[in-house]
Amino acid sequence: MSTLSDAEQLRSEHAALLQAYGRVQADCSLRLRRQAERIGQLENALFQARLAVVLRDTRKAWDEADQRALREAAQLPRRKILARQVEQLMERVRSLARQRSGGSRAVLCVGGDDSTAGLARQLVESTGGRFLTLEGEEAALEASLRAADLVICQTGCISHDAYWRVRDHCKRTGKQCVLVDSPVAVVQPPASRKPV
Repeated sequence: MSTLSDAEQLRSEHAALLQAYGRVQADCSLRLRRQAERIGQLENALFQARLAVVLRDTRKAWDEADQRALREAAQLPRRKILARQVEQLMERVRSLARQRSGGSRAVLCVGGDDSTAGLARQLVESTGGRFLTLEGEEAALEASLRAADLVICQTGCISHDAYWRVRDHCKRTGKQCVLVDSPVAVVQPPASRKPV
C-alpha cells in the first residue's frame, strides 16, 4: 500500500506543480503583454517628441527666414529712395558744372582718397568745370570754400570740425553743398551704377 500511496502522493505533487507552473506561466504572459504595451506607448511618445522637435525647428527656420525677408523688404524702399537722391544729386552736380557765368564753375571736393578725387576730377572736368581739392592744412579750408561754386563733402572722410565748418560756410554764403556718405555717390554716374 505504501507504493500506491507514494504514487498518489507523487501524482498529487505533480498536479500541484503543474498548477503552480500554469499560474507562473499566466503571470509571465501577462507581464510580457503589459511590457509590450508599455514599449509601444514609449515608442509612440518618442515618435511624438521627435515630431515636436522637427516641427519646432521647422517653424523656427521659417520664422527666421520670414524675419530676414522682412528686414530686407524694409531696407528696399530706403535703398530706392537713396538711389533716387544720388541720381538727383548727380544731375544737380552736372547741371551746376555746365552752368557757366563768365568762366567755368569751380567744384571743391572735401574728403575722400586720391582715387576718389581722381574720378571726381574727371567727372567735373568732362562737364567743363574746374576741380579744386583741399591742399594742406585745415587753414586752407576757408580759402578753398570761398573759391568754389559748389562743394562736395564726403562726410565719412573728414574731421568732425571740418564737416561743421563746411556746412556752416555753405549755409552762411548760400553756396551749393552736396553731402555724401560714400565716394561712389560722387564719382559714379547713374547709368554705370549697379541697381541697389
